[in-house]
Amino acid sequence: MRVAWIFPGQGAEEPGMGLAFPRAASLLSIVER
Repeated sequence: MRVAWIFPGQGAEEPGMGLAFPRAASLLSIVER
């Protein structure tokens, strides 16, 4: 479940990815669904 760490809430655990593309993550989460 990549969506798990893609969510902003889990972003805290992955600051590198969360800060890399916060908005892109939101779009990816929808695409993964």
